[in-house]
Amino acid sequence: MSKSEGLNSNQNILSSNDQRTIDSWIVNMNKRGYWDINHRISVAKKSLKLNYDIIGNGFFRIVYDLGNGYVLKVAISNSGIESNKTEYEIYNKCSPKIRNSLCPVIQYGHGWIIMKKLTRKIPEITPNMILRLKNQFLTYGIIPHDLKRDNLALSNRDTITVIDYGNFVMKGELNSFPF
Repeated sequence: MSKSEGLNSNQNILSSNDQRTIDSWIVNMNKRGYWDINHRISVAKKSLKLNYDIIGNGFFRIVYDLGNGYVLKVAISNSGIESNKTEYEIYNKCSPKIRNSLCPVIQYGHGWIIMKKLTRKIPEITPNMILRLKNQFLTYGIIPHDLKRDNLALSNRDTITVIDYGNFVMKGELNSFPF
């Protein structure tokens, strides 16, 4: 059930075993009680046992380096599932004029998303630069919640690129959006 962007529709980056492991985790992730977010992350890592390096995590997802120029974000909560879906939909529905400011989505499936790996840190970013970027997104009907330095990287073209936009909202997805 994966959707692809920029790949042959028959070409999957994840093995069928990896997909089954992720699917099993997603089905069972809410069946246990969790003491806190760290416990949830620990259980997720043990349950997933994917053969990739973990390069980060947030409250909702674990990020793996696939070792081929891509990252895999796996949901560890229902909010993570929604974040992955949001990134896929925003990337595929937004104006091409703002898409260059978003990390490319390569493949998407229920509970997971594969994106291009961008790791070049921005040498200097000012609040004014973030404000300009925020205004660009607003101009194209996207509310950029959680737009901060940690969620930004430089692309190969030296463009400031948002690598985590799972909390963004597109116009039309909020009934009360003031445009």
